[in-house]
Amino acid sequence: MNNNMKNMRPPMKTSCFSRLCLLLTLALAWVACESAKPFSASTTPLSQEEKQLLNNKRFFFAHQSVGQNILEGFKEMGSPFPLRMLPAENMAFAENAAAAFVEPGMVNALVGENMKPLSKIEHFEKMLMEGVGNHADFAMMKLCYIDFDANTDVEALFQRYEESFQRLRTRFPQLTLIHLTTPLTTVESGSKSWLKKLLGKTLWGILENQKREAFNQKLRDTYADKEPLFDLARAQSTYPDGTRELFEYAETKIPALIAGMSDDGGHLNLAGRAHISSAFARFLAQLSKHPENTGSADNSI
Repeated sequence: MNNNMKNMRPPMKTSCFSRLCLLLTLALAWVACESAKPFSASTTPLSQEEKQLLNNKRFFFAHQSVGQNILEGFKEMGSPFPLRMLPAENMAFAENAAAAFVEPGMVNALVGENMKPLSKIEHFEKMLMEGVGNHADFAMMKLCYIDFDANTDVEALFQRYEESFQRLRTRFPQLTLIHLTTPLTTVESGSKSWLKKLLGKTLWGILENQKREAFNQKLRDTYADKEPLFDLARAQSTYPDGTRELFEYAETKIPALIAGMSDDGGHLNLAGRAHISSAFARFLAQLSKHPENTGSADNSI
């Protein structure tokens, strides 16, 4: 009897090991199946009318790296309007601003410092007050995903944003201010994310996108149907078929950047630039045609 039991033990150990390997294989297969839905940009070239509309207006766009991605996308789609860079820090800023807006097109400038959203709000206001506001037809500023983390005080940040834009409205009643929602990042994926889920840990990108979405929702609630708003975050999280990239957290659904739009989880790749820049250019063209339009746009391409 004992000999038989001894003879049976090695197969039992082998069987347990085999089962463990099978479970691991199934887990990795599940991770692979859970990988991001394929994405391919679906764009329609701008019409001649849309290009003409864009070439008859003066736009000012204050941004950082994702904004630069959007400008690259404009160039890749054939530059729907002239693009000019305005040095943000210069002793002759007012003179440079006047010169930059002599011809129609999009004048852009780097704004503030990354990870310091208040510096961007303050800098944008300063640039408009020092000359841009007297020459542009439309002006817009985009915060970046890196300006938000899990500890961002959304209420305080939005209050400063709203106060600044109110001062600009009062100072430049002829200027159309455009709002842009803050871009998102992807959410952590792969085998590491599976292990974190198994351990009950929050994936990277969830809490940060939650803060970004809270700020973006305040923009929508405050300005949609009242002032022009381009919903960049929604465009980044919406597939061409209309489905959304959403993650469940604390009984809510948090939008995220579609993985196929980025190679590093935050900046736009070729497909992302084509998708976003096309939608943004079409939004600006429609706004140029109907500047009184106070609707919002997302990823209608």
